[in-house]
Amino acid sequence: MNHPVLIAAGRTQASKDELQFIVTNLIGTYYPVEAVLTADIKEARKDALYICEDTEASQLLTVIPEENLFPLHLEVVSEHFFVLNKVPEGETLYVFNDTRPFADHFLEQCVDAHLNASAFERITFEDTDPAIVEKALKEAKYITGTDFLTKKGSILQTTYKPLLREDVTIFPARRAPSMETSAPLIHRLLSERIEELKQSLAEVKKEGNEEKAAALLEEANTANLEFRLAALQSVTIGVQPFRLKESDITEVDEGPIPEGTIPQIEMKIGILEKAKADIINLISSPIIVPADKEEAERKLGK
Repeated sequence: MNHPVLIAAGRTQASKDELQFIVTNLIGTYYPVEAVLTADIKEARKDALYICEDTEASQLLTVIPEENLFPLHLEVVSEHFFVLNKVPEGETLYVFNDTRPFADHFLEQCVDAHLNASAFERITFEDTDPAIVEKALKEAKYITGTDFLTKKGSILQTTYKPLLREDVTIFPARRAPSMETSAPLIHRLLSERIEELKQSLAEVKKEGNEEKAAALLEEANTANLEFRLAALQSVTIGVQPFRLKESDITEVDEGPIPEGTIPQIEMKIGILEKAKADIINLISSPIIVPADKEEAERKLGK
């Protein structure tokens, strides 16, 4: 089977690595995810689906067809703000980032979360005078920022490490995609997977090879599990950002199991087809996203 290639495109090394991790965490490992710099994309690969941050979409749409570009809106996971409450009252919390837009947004979220910290400052190393960055880092006792910029081995803890206080406390923040922006990617991959299974099923029927049929049934079972995990992950990832396991999924009554391998494969494909419709219904729910069903279907390319 020819699987689509997934490419995570980021403006910087840190952003592309973060996006690669986020996508793999969302959809699992069936589709390997490559990571490239946005500036290195001169033309779109015909066999690839591209994933980027929503802030990078307009630039990439000049090169990549809209139907093959999946912008994700990333936010710091909600549990991180509980962690940030470890900063004592009277202290300043610094947000470390490459540029101002996300740093300002993160600062606003910190203020809205009513944290214990008494003041909030940003340190943006790409668009700020290096002398100002150096001064701020030498003063900062409490620092937060996206994990790929602040965790061990990141630019903060390598390039800027000599400037940090010995008693500095760093809070790396994990980000996750919104359900609304991750759903189109899951829907597209699910559609691709269904077509792969249908094509293989047609070949198995033609050949009448029971061994291949058994292998295809196992693959169909795996696909059902993977996409149930991905759908659940898309809902929970903003709160609990770690990859879910099979044991996290509750049992679902799929009805009576038909006799014979081929009918069982057809049943599994039917379940995946229903899952496609469920994704549309999920993101068009007025409780979650103020969009009607037609708009949801348009976004998903139905």
